[in-house]
Amino acid sequence: MGRARMVDDEGLRLRVLADLKSKGMTSTEDELLFEFQIDRAMHAAYNGPHGTWPPNYAVWTKG
Repeated sequence: MGRARMVDDEGLRLRVLADLKSKGMTSTEDELLFEFQIDRAMHAAYNGPHGTWPPNYAVWTKG
């Protein structure tokens, strides 16, 4: 759970864009920058082909 908000900071957007390009990513250079304020998340990792059951769960909580 959490919230996302658009970041209206052109300098920061350009720094993020430069970092992504330095890693070989491409851009149309019209993307918007968002900040995700996440309180908790769960990741399911499957140890075999798609649909292998059960997955291993990892849960992250803020703090």
